[in-house]
Amino acid sequence: MSIAQAHQMCLAAELDDVVVQRHDEHLDRQQLDQVAWWMQQTISPMVAIESLDTHPWAGHLRHQCESLICDIAGIAHLFGGEAGTLDAVTTLLTSMGLAGRLAIADSVGAAWAVAHTRIAKSHAAEDRCFIVPPGDDRAAIEDLPVTGLRIAPETAETLGRLGVETIGHLLRLPRSGIAPRLGIGLVRRIEQALGEVDEPVGVYHAEAEHSETLSMEYPTTDSRILADRIERLTDQVRAGLATRQRGALRLTCRLDLSIHPPLTLDIGLFAPSADAKHLSGLLVHRLEQIRLRSAVERLTVSVTLTGPLRTVQTPLFESASPTRSTSSTHSLSGSSISRLIDSLSGRLGRNAVVELKLTGDPLPENAYQTFPMAGNLIGDSNRSGRHRRSHATHRRYSSFHPSPTDAMRRPVALLKNPLPLSIAWADSSFACDTCLPTLPERLRIHGVTHRIVRHWGPERIETGWWKGPSINRDYYRIETDRNQWWWIFRQTISKVAGQPSDATYRWMLHGHFS
Repeated sequence: MSIAQAHQMCLAAELDDVVVQRHDEHLDRQQLDQVAWWMQQTISPMVAIESLDTHPWAGHLRHQCESLICDIAGIAHLFGGEAGTLDAVTTLLTSMGLAGRLAIADSVGAAWAVAHTRIAKSHAAEDRCFIVPPGDDRAAIEDLPVTGLRIAPETAETLGRLGVETIGHLLRLPRSGIAPRLGIGLVRRIEQALGEVDEPVGVYHAEAEHSETLSMEYPTTDSRILADRIERLTDQVRAGLATRQRGALRLTCRLDLSIHPPLTLDIGLFAPSADAKHLSGLLVHRLEQIRLRSAVERLTVSVTLTGPLRTVQTPLFESASPTRSTSSTHSLSGSSISRLIDSLSGRLGRNAVVELKLTGDPLPENAYQTFPMAGNLIGDSNRSGRHRRSHATHRRYSSFHPSPTDAMRRPVALLKNPLPLSIAWADSSFACDTCLPTLPERLRIHGVTHRIVRHWGPERIETGWWKGPSINRDYYRIETDRNQWWWIFRQTISKVAGQPSDATYRWMLHGHFS
């Protein structure tokens, strides 16, 4: 869903102090890797990240790893038993600002089903843990929905049509008849959940560390000394990346202070870079923007996201434009546009320098999404020229976009939230709502009255029936007596079925053309 839809859900649920952020799949995986590493250090060395099938499982919209599998055979006694092991894991997650649903069972399949479908999404830690007694896996999962078996949505839908809603219903069916009708994959999931076959899991192995730490000879707040140490650490990190032909896309610098909590500087890059001077310069710029509350004792520079170094060939006589006339190469990260984006993102923040992507939603405020230009993998940002060319013809002739012959069809500035207008005709007073569908003669906003001298429209924009309650808007381009060009729309806010004359309308300002 879009961020706007998420905000609407929070408002409908009357949730306060909710922070809505765009989903970042790579950041999710980075955090999951970090949890897996800490689990290996503190709980058990046998920790694995769940393996996915080709397609998402039934009941799971996101096709990404979200669970950890831990083999605690032979180590539970170190924590005082299985309950103590769950307490230790809960404490670890809490220290990282996380909460999980934990289950212990004889088989991976049973533990997964219990953790995902039996344990409620409760805030209480004691309600988020479940231990299946040895040998009771079948009894523990019989009343759970079939989606707990990690099956395909099509399989779950077929079982639903057959009236098979729970795993217990499924277990009563002869397996000899399940395989030819629903596939051998469903039989394999049943066997895994009951522990009849082993489910191989790959133990997590952390990628090579791209991190360097330096303890200061004495705590200091001198910016020149700190900048010099950051340059040294960045050069060491760059050397490790260069051996693998990788470049940094996200870089962090942790400053451990003598008294106060540590500070972390984060930067993102438009393209993978292994230029130590460029990377350290971005970190130093961020350092200049903060105030150190106490002296720095230790510095740690880490690369949290990398990408392959992409190179382009330079021409023989002109180094400004890419050609195929020579074998010499240079990194895309060295281009002027890349360095400009990196510098702006470093000074203003990664989320302040964004690119736009069309979503296809008819509502103007939802017709686009913004994505940070720095700190993303190249493949995720759709920056390739091939992608742009593949849609060039569509954009040129699509009526959804402004055409060269009608450059004023869309405003140059779109308001994030449309502003309500007070409206009036020549012989009426101002009001917010009206029963007249015709274009008003006067508008009032922020206490200032404007008279419409010219207009173009209407242009109907409406949402599809599959997106919930229909939204119908009639947009007008208008010119006011103050030489302002606005984009306004009329929206029906109430209507009696079969009686269009009883409809109530509201006018809103949505954009400016100048």
